[in-house]
Amino acid sequence: MAAAAVAQQPAPPATELATALRTYFAASDARGPELQALLTLSKGRDLELIAMLRGKTFLLPHDAVRRRGRIDATHRFVDAPDQANPALFFGPASTGALRPLFVYVPDFVDTAPVIPELEAHGIGKDRYVFVVPDELQKNQYLSTPAELERHTRSLRDLLLQHPIDPDRVHMLGDGRGGHATWDCGLLRSERFAGIYPCNGGLVHEGGYAVTAGVFVENGKDLAIFTEFATLADHGIESCRNAEQLLRKWGTRFELAEQQSPRLLGLARGAERLEPIVRTTYPRHITKVWNRAADGAHHWLQGLERTPREWEPSDRITLRAPVPKEPAKVRQAVWASVNQQCARLHGRIDGNRILVEARGIKQVRLWFGPEWFGPDRKVTILVNGKAKPAMQPQRRLDVMLARVHETGDTSQLFFDQVVIDVAR
Repeated sequence: MAAAAVAQQPAPPATELATALRTYFAASDARGPELQALLTLSKGRDLELIAMLRGKTFLLPHDAVRRRGRIDATHRFVDAPDQANPALFFGPASTGALRPLFVYVPDFVDTAPVIPELEAHGIGKDRYVFVVPDELQKNQYLSTPAELERHTRSLRDLLLQHPIDPDRVHMLGDGRGGHATWDCGLLRSERFAGIYPCNGGLVHEGGYAVTAGVFVENGKDLAIFTEFATLADHGIESCRNAEQLLRKWGTRFELAEQQSPRLLGLARGAERLEPIVRTTYPRHITKVWNRAADGAHHWLQGLERTPREWEPSDRITLRAPVPKEPAKVRQAVWASVNQQCARLHGRIDGNRILVEARGIKQVRLWFGPEWFGPDRKVTILVNGKAKPAMQPQRRLDVMLARVHETGDTSQLFFDQVVIDVAR
């Protein structure tokens, strides 16, 4: 009788809140009834909710993870134990501590050979590892929007279902995986702390032959390690160009050249990347991109491209005389593509936000708790023009909807505003 009475008692408040968070993140609609239920339960418990998000204490404990699956049409990882050439997600048993995540893209057409690595250097080293398969099994990375989302959008669910530290998410790979790491790392640099591409280059600044959106400048916030063999050109010139630019900008960048290819592998790459931690709220950011879908970067987002997204198939006309050296010709083309694409630059100076915007009609600004007090107004200047001052509000619905979208429980934004660039 006593046991039955205990079983019927309501769950402790923290458990009730944790259950509501899990239910909300599992819902398909970020603004659905699950959000209102969570907001009602969270009333007067803001600090408890935030602490639960940052520590991910809303998650249920689990044993070591060995998931085999596939990336579906919505770019989500779904379990499929019998999948041929599966996507793999391995990780340690939960202990209450947050662990790093490594997106690992090996230079194999089949994922089966990397399973021993995931056991020894993933689970065995308290690391989560996500392996995205070569879907076409042609050992080529296709720099397309779909490939970008397969490697990055699929992280959202993993971040919300496992005790992964959002500030210690890294990407690494060999060969085809090196190309993928450059591409995804630079187009989604706000998601990663560090990247390690090996024997794979950017191929071209701007990615103008395919996506027209892969720019070295986006890597200013990353720690970047790279290496390649000089006997085969896998984008050597673009790597050397990246080194020149990133060192000039003061980015942590380490490049190693050797004649013969050397396999990076999970063990060596993860060991180098593991100490790197993302700056959660950088105060000085830059993003260059082409597709409107790629315009988000930390606390800035370009919403609509103007006059239009640049077509990679467009003819490139160099206004200046064409250089004689091939490397300089490529750099001249890269510079031309850069001017066709959109650019955002943002800087936080006290309670002022300074934004430079090119190639977009509107910009969205997100406000985090570490920046502004509840009684301080914010002055915003866009392209040198002052906008009406505003006072950010502490809105749990905005914060939760953003986490629902990105899976990022570290970078919390409590308010946002959309501003017309031209006005």
